[in-house]
Amino acid sequence: MRHLALAALLVACGSHGDDAGDAGVDTPPERGTVTVHVVDKLGAPLPDLHVVFIDTDSTQTDIVTDAEGIARAEVSIGASATAERASSLGCAFALTTLQQLVPGDDVTLISGTTNPDDPFTNRVIPADTTPAGNFTINFPSSGGAQNYRVYTPCGPTDVGTTTSPSLPFTAGCARSPMTVVVLVTSSTGLPQKYAELDNVTFAPGGSATVTDTWHDIAPVTASYTNTTTKVTRIELERYATYLRGLPMTVGSAMPAANSGSIAITTPMPAAAIMRSRLLCASGSGPDCVSTPTGVAQQTITQTVTGTDATYALDVGGNLLPWISGNYDPDTTTMQIQTSATMFVDVFEANLRYYRKNSIAACTNQYIYTWRVFGPMPSSVTFPTLPSTLPGDPTVRPSDTQSAYQLYLGESDAINGWREAIKNVYEALGVCEASPTLTSKLFTQGTLNRLSQWN
Repeated sequence: MRHLALAALLVACGSHGDDAGDAGVDTPPERGTVTVHVVDKLGAPLPDLHVVFIDTDSTQTDIVTDAEGIARAEVSIGASATAERASSLGCAFALTTLQQLVPGDDVTLISGTTNPDDPFTNRVIPADTTPAGNFTINFPSSGGAQNYRVYTPCGPTDVGTTTSPSLPFTAGCARSPMTVVVLVTSSTGLPQKYAELDNVTFAPGGSATVTDTWHDIAPVTASYTNTTTKVTRIELERYATYLRGLPMTVGSAMPAANSGSIAITTPMPAAAIMRSRLLCASGSGPDCVSTPTGVAQQTITQTVTGTDATYALDVGGNLLPWISGNYDPDTTTMQIQTSATMFVDVFEANLRYYRKNSIAACTNQYIYTWRVFGPMPSSVTFPTLPSTLPGDPTVRPSDTQSAYQLYLGESDAINGWREAIKNVYEALGVCEASPTLTSKLFTQGTLNRLSQWN
């Protein structure tokens, strides 16, 4: 068993995605200490949470995090660790399992003190909304402008016709230096002209003045080749410098003859982000991945030179494996199907389930969310945990399953699973590259890919 785990580890360490392995990978000791830190969204330690280490011989060690939010155990290569967080009322329980641990691993799991802030439950690390102060952006007027929209790391803000708006920044999105892009839009929000200012130093109460002239929006053509038989629709979003909030421009196409093209008219700042969502329709044919219980889709997010009039994406050359799943309650196993076998930066499978009880304060049921992370897509059997854990969370065949999702992630900002395991929620967030304002703003790679089924 250890030899199989070590072989998988060496492949995951020595390769990134489908690239060939690198020489000279350090082999870790077969047994040693693994350290797990459990923190909240701001990095503060969370004490008194259970972390169950399961070794390759099935030995279990239940450690409670100390005052610094740390749990440690001696394990072998290929062991796993499962952390649990109970809600303040004791009605909801969220768990995270890390597979393929290696002696010497020092990993961080981000949880929250309340359910809405908990990535264990919601998968997404929430943004730090602590106020960082206001910052004023001054820019020249444009004759006949009906509205101005200002793009910053905190997302776009419509400011009406004022040319000196004071914008609120939060700690989670304040950046220095930063780039500011200002659009002139119609009353319905369509962009008409734009101006840009780079290298802006943010300071609470500070200001900056856009000295750029107004530029006309221009046509950009996005070409998609090698779309494969699985991609039935392409949706494109183009963002300014930061992947945050609403896009500047959108478009869509139905590929034909193994290709597709989307023409948009858009602002063209120095840097832009192209976010392509690739959909596969539900059906019974061999090329269909979506099913009545889950929709398959992939997202490819790429930073580009914003002044380029063309964008080209080899879809088939950048697609991750398509993935789908089916949960078998009798074996408590998430059965995984993929279009190809591939080590990725991060794989995540999760299950939400309910269990009846007689506690009125919990509306007579417990709610569980369990997320499992690993280096490649494979079927997941949820482990048996000590019954003494809060809520006795081990999945039972009699539990009611409400939902389950699957994710594969790759980013050129992450060097494989051995790096991703250090902070799996951040790694998944980097690969997903979500523009949602309520999620943490990550330092993105230039190419981020996500395959999902839910």
